[in-house]
Amino acid sequence: MDNKVLHGHDFKPELFVTTDSRHLVHINISSPGISSSQLRTQFTVSRGQVHLVQIDTSYRLDHTESSQKAILIQSDKDIVVYGVNRESHSDDGYLALPTDALAVGVLSGNKKAVVGNTGKSRDHLVEMLLPVSSWGKKFVTIPIPERHVGDIFRFLASEDNTQITVHGLIEGKQFHDQIKIAKAGHYVQKEYSSGLYSHVVSDKPITLFQFSMTQQRGGNDLADPSLITIPPIEQYAARYTFTTPQYSTGNYTNYFMFVVKSSLKHGLRLDHHQLPGNTIYHHIPGTHLVAGYVKVSVGTHSVTNVNHTVIGGILFGMARLESYGFPVGLLLKPLNSGCQRQKAMEYGDEIDNDCDGDVDEEECDGKDDDGDGHIDEDCRCCDPKISIPNVIGMYNS
Repeated sequence: MDNKVLHGHDFKPELFVTTDSRHLVHINISSPGISSSQLRTQFTVSRGQVHLVQIDTSYRLDHTESSQKAILIQSDKDIVVYGVNRESHSDDGYLALPTDALAVGVLSGNKKAVVGNTGKSRDHLVEMLLPVSSWGKKFVTIPIPERHVGDIFRFLASEDNTQITVHGLIEGKQFHDQIKIAKAGHYVQKEYSSGLYSHVVSDKPITLFQFSMTQQRGGNDLADPSLITIPPIEQYAARYTFTTPQYSTGNYTNYFMFVVKSSLKHGLRLDHHQLPGNTIYHHIPGTHLVAGYVKVSVGTHSVTNVNHTVIGGILFGMARLESYGFPVGLLLKPLNSGCQRQKAMEYGDEIDNDCDGDVDEEECDGKDDDGDGHIDEDCRCCDPKISIPNVIGMYNS
């Protein structure tokens, strides 16, 4: 996407590629639509590694443009790709979605925008949009960490007469909001407190975006606009690997924002370590979930839960007059009517095959290990005649 170049210093767009595969993954990046393109690179990554690829600035679209500048990323096993479009004091990132889950890939945002009435500074906005088939009905919202100006949320409907309920807590006090969207394709935008942790429930599929607001005039609230897709609860995955982008004039303060089942919160692992002892877990009304955030250092990180449960995750970074934010991963199941039981279960496939919020929780021992009345329907391991597939949960469909 187009971005605002300041002082003649044009930063190259960046792609970050990683994997959760236990085996070496071979990746090829090219631009087949441009016959004279010099963009031909091959490399390998393995679990825990992130490879950075810088893209020539000529690949940025310029205002209104129709071109063949698309970049093709191919691999022999599942990978995760993040895109970062950075200029001086103008940055945002997005989670790239696999082509086999899309009819068409769409990136949306703004070259450089003011968000809210808190100040006049502008920042770049970009996200890759979820296909309507993967929109959900249940979401958890987390306020942008350590800010006080509030957040803006945009609720976009896929069907007429969509009814949405927002139920949350602001510093222990109950919060309720009712939203009605009359027409498919229309949206309602709300500004909520920086203290709100909420449960969003819709009677029909929606997509939900969160906007970080412009840095406050004369304040120490260092951040700027960013556009974030909030993953539906139904699309949470079990494990993530991600890396922090670089600030245009140094390093961001980076945060991992998480959602997890309350009873399993102490099973969360960041880089194989428990979360800090002072981590605050906020109960999400009407659910068995809690949410919170932790600071993460500059570099590459992994997040999982020793109890094999799904996690919601967003990466956010803030600095003076600049921010970025994006989901670190998600599933792309064609749900819309809620979680759909998988017709065929593969051992250790990291999919919630029985729609109970847990992933691969059965031992495949002929017993009802999770007490749901079904036997061996969501197995961790392991038929000795079948090898465990090496897949990454966030791109399974």
